[in-house]
Amino acid sequence: MVLPENWPTLELFLLVSTQWRASGGQRIGLDYSAVLAAMRMEGIELPAKELFGQLRILEDAALQAWSEAATPGLDRG
Repeated sequence: MVLPENWPTLELFLLVSTQWRASGGQRIGLDYSAVLAAMRMEGIELPAKELFGQLRILEDAALQAWSEAATPGLDRG
């Protein structure tokens, strides 16, 4: 379930879901230049500090989830 106030962030996250930087075959974070370009193309008024901050929270959560999934036997308790 997504709270109504979080929809803009989720929509942006999905919009830029192909814009990950990688090193050594692992995602290391979103390409912020591509994120800003996507925001401009979608007509999101800049600066959008709150939206960008929320996007970074989703980015961190995704990176943590991928890291945990790639680490067999990791205690997730």
